[in-house]
Formats: sequence, C-alpha cells, structure tokens
Amino acid sequence: MVATGTTKKVSLRTLHDLPVCAQQFLYQGRRLNDDAKLEESWDLQLVMQSLATADQRWWAGYELAVYACVHGRVGVARCLLELRADKNYRHEEGDTPLILATRNGHAELARFLVDQGADTQMTNHRKQTALFFACTEGHAEIVKVLVRVGPPSAADQGFFGDEADNSPLAWAAGKGHAHVVRMLLEDGGGGQVLEGALSAACADGHIEIARLLLSAGADKDSRGRFGDTPIILAARYGYSDVVRLLLEANADPKPRDVFGQTALDYAVEKGHIETQEVLSPGSRPPPPPPPP
Repeated sequence: MVATGTTKKVSLRTLHDLPVCAQQFLYQGRRLNDDAKLEESWDLQLVMQSLATADQRWWAGYELAVYACVHGRVGVARCLLELRADKNYRHEEGDTPLILATRNGHAELARFLVDQGADTQMTNHRKQTALFFACTEGHAEIVKVLVRVGPPSAADQGFFGDEADNSPLAWAAGKGHAHVVRMLLEDGGGGQVLEGALSAACADGHIEIARLLLSAGADKDSRGRFGDTPIILAARYGYSDVVRLLLEANADPKPRDVFGQTALDYAVEKGHIETQEVLSPGSRPPPPPPPP
C-alpha cells in the first residue's frame, strides 16, 4: 500500500511519539501535503514545526486531548507541551486533557499533566471535575495525585449543586469503590459531609463502605432532602445486611420521610421479606445498657 503524508505521520507518532500536528515532510525542498502519495524511492526530510498560528495551536490541543490523553501516550503529551500546546484545552462537552486522561484511567499521564500545571479544578459542561471521574471510576492512583494538589474545592461540588451527597467521597461510596473511600478518609481528602456518602453507600448496598463511614463518625440517622435516613434507603432497596449493620450501630428505624414512610413501610411495599424480618422488633439487637 502506498503511504500518504498522513499515514506516515501517524506511524512516526506511534513509533517515536512525534505529534502529527507538528510534522512536516519536505521533498526536494518542497512542502508535501498530508494527502500526498509518498514513493519509497523518495528521500524525504522531516521537520518539526513550531505552533506559530492559532490553527496549529488548536490542532495541538486537540491531539493532546483526543489522542495522547485517551490512549495514555505520555511521550506524545510531553512533546506537545514542549511545543506549547494548551494543557487546559477544552474538547467536546468541555472535557480537558486531565479529565480525559482520568476518565481513561491513565495515572502516569494524569500525574504528568498535574506536574505540568494543568488546572485540576476545571469542569466540563456538566460541571464534573477530574476528581469526580477518578472517584466514580475507582482510579485510586489518580485520586491520590489529585488530592495531593489540594482538598476537594467548590468546583468538586458542582454536579448537583451543594447537596451533601454531591462530593467525591459520596460518588466513590455510591459506586462501591471502598479503596477510594478509604484513601479519601485516611489522606484527609474526604473533607466532605460524611452523611451524604453514607446515604449513597446504603442506597446501593455497599456494606463495607457503610461500615467505614460509620467508623469515621458519619451520623447514622442523618436525613436527605426528602427526609430519608440511611436505614430507609437501605430498606427501600432491600439491602438487609446494610439494614442489620445500621441497627447494630443503633440507627433509629422509626423516622418517616417526607412521604410518611418508614424503613419497614418500604420493605413491605417493595416485598423485601428478609429486610422486613430484620426490621421486625423481635429481631433487632438489644439496646446498649444504660451508663452506670
């Protein structure tokens, strides 16, 4: 197959980390277009262009985001930044190179971008930061990199406004990433409301995470915006083991939400037989003895 300028550039990028947007082929002193067919007998000269125009800088940012960060190519990213590509370039839906590297789980590249000064607090059009994606996808090494820069800020609370369940800790808890929850708690990066994370863990049946958050001091009887407590959420979705854990932690099973429903009401309504049995008075753990 006859190579073209484009296929040759892509090959050199794959083999030698040379960005496509900066490569320029010359033949007998004449610039070749990307669609030019290259003869094997030609003695080609390759020059690396500086990013002199706005159009060239745009393509460099695009290649950084769409190729280097999606595929985890640190060498290509390094070369592009040396050519002064925009490390905070915005791609479709506002995703930055750091967000794209994070979404694709490339810890080494995320660390490189942070070390090069990429803005960790930039959000996409959905108000999601790189830290949110690291937490929801369970990329613990990237969480560590991002938390090292500083604790979660107002930008990390932007997806649903300022609700308690809108935090990196709550997102990791709701997705079941216990290792990330533990890291945020131990490294001081979980400076969010523990109760929102506990509610998320209970609503999705993540008992190990619920246990971690209770041990960290989360309020076992906290209320969400609809008055639902952790035990109501666990009972509604039939997570009897989480309900049992909360009862053992002396959570109150009697509160009603704004719809007038208790945890037992939801267990009955949804047909969760085992949860009903756990919530029945005879099966509850005895209350702690009064202080002497």
